[in-house]
Amino acid sequence: MAGYYVKDSLEYFRNHFEAAEKKFDMYYLFIEQACRRLLSRNGLFGMIVPNKFFHTEAAATLRKLLSTMK
Repeated sequence: MAGYYVKDSLEYFRNHFEAAEKKFDMYYLFIEQACRRLLSRNGLFGMIVPNKFFHTEAAATLRKLLSTMK
């Protein structure tokens, strides 16, 4: 029952976050939100993430977004 709120929000996530592709993990959205909308131009952000972030296909868009940020 706890997971229903996520299922109900998937369309919203997919419409408002580039990182919400395929079978994404929720932490992708937190990273995108922090880096795109919350940090100042020279701000810093750190987050501990699972190592699967570096090799899963679902995280490819977020990895690209992070690698092209200035």
